[in-house]
Amino acid sequence: MNSSIKTGVFQQSYTQREWVYRDEYELLFISEGTGQRIVGDRIDSFKPGDLIFLGRRLPNLWISDPIKVDPSSNRCVESIFIQFSHELLMGQLFSKPEFVSIRNAIHRSAQGCEIVGDARNKISELMMQVPYLGGFEQIINLLNILNIIGNSNEIKFMVSSKYPQTKQFRYSKRVQVLQEYLMKNYQKPLELNALALLLHMQSASLCRFFKRETKMTISEYLNRLRIDLAAKMLMNEQLLIEEIAYDCGFNSISFFNRQFKKYTYYSPGIYRKVHYSFSN
Repeated sequence: MNSSIKTGVFQQSYTQREWVYRDEYELLFISEGTGQRIVGDRIDSFKPGDLIFLGRRLPNLWISDPIKVDPSSNRCVESIFIQFSHELLMGQLFSKPEFVSIRNAIHRSAQGCEIVGDARNKISELMMQVPYLGGFEQIINLLNILNIIGNSNEIKFMVSSKYPQTKQFRYSKRVQVLQEYLMKNYQKPLELNALALLLHMQSASLCRFFKRETKMTISEYLNRLRIDLAAKMLMNEQLLIEEIAYDCGFNSISFFNRQFKKYTYYSPGIYRKVHYSFSN
């Protein structure tokens, strides 16, 4: 059955690490597991009972705590999720004054929201019901959830206020299409032909266009993206530098080290030590 809302239970093993960059809004209620989450430019711990609301195209990564892993199970983190598209809340109906709280919730999601206190209790109860409801009732529950988020003072923003603007709206729409593709495929080798097909351009024309728009080659942009992701993962001292390099799409440790120093002026090891000293 087709549905405007996706809902279910997501399970992630301890060894699974991949940045998520999706087009949908997402509500997540953590039911099992501990570790660190990276959302945009912010790193925090997570635990069972956490409830977050993520806006569209907000990069996030969940790193499980290996101490909590059951040796007989490949599962470490479990969450109940609700995902819905931007199109669901478009149209004249949602521009009416009665829906101001819904618009406020969507606006807040651009920074990522952690919902706490009584609001968390109310929303988590509604989320538990959604998988067992019909399509219309699911949408009603979702609107009730968004109404709580839009009106609540029990919200902690997860990324800085400048992050969404600096990361998403700097370039033209055509460049944003390429950025989104690279973000979703950063672990894979660069394929110019696949990128060119997205904009119906020849590979050579695409390279010239991208360089003119961003002042970077596509390879340079992808390496900077990977280094930005790696720098955030280095804040978790349980991860080996070699693991981070491969998780971020680098097939050579020496090349990763050179690129990291090129963009941060530090080796990965020194960068980790400097940040650890600063944060303590």
